[in-house]
Amino acid sequence: MDATIRMPFMERRKDNLHIQKPVQSNAANVFPARSFVKLSAGAIAACVTADVVCYGQVPDPSHLSTDQPPVTLYGTNHWVFDPRDAQFVVNITDAAGHVGQAAGAPQLSAVAVGTKYGLYRDATSLMQMLNSADTTNLFFTVIALYPNQALTDYNGRVIVELVPAIIQA
Repeated sequence: MDATIRMPFMERRKDNLHIQKPVQSNAANVFPARSFVKLSAGAIAACVTADVVCYGQVPDPSHLSTDQPPVTLYGTNHWVFDPRDAQFVVNITDAAGHVGQAAGAPQLSAVAVGTKYGLYRDATSLMQMLNSADTTNLFFTVIALYPNQALTDYNGRVIVELVPAIIQA
């Protein structure tokens, strides 16, 4: 069975303090809501395939400087969720970003709890997923398999934490 593909979702935090980091602008960088982002040249930008740095997760999509309320209340500014001590739900894929059984996507059995994996970001859909084939550019640590799935599900979901060394202050 194919699992539904969705952007990463903050599942839980170990504490309730310091949830957001200082406000940052997206400048002209484009990303969908719930993207993992990094600081690049003084602005936030989406983390891309094989990235090993992350500022946090942004709850809303990027905005243009010409966007007006209600599309955006704060222009290009974003309050980014701090990923430290947070757990996220993400789909898995492979190094080619395959989605679904017909395309040859990986099954949930391709990942192991306690193992570290890289990030994959699709260039067209901008979806970010765990790259089950990347054990070099470490971004995620799998904490658990998301409930109510079979190991034979394609693009299954896992609960992850970010590797502490990649988190930008």
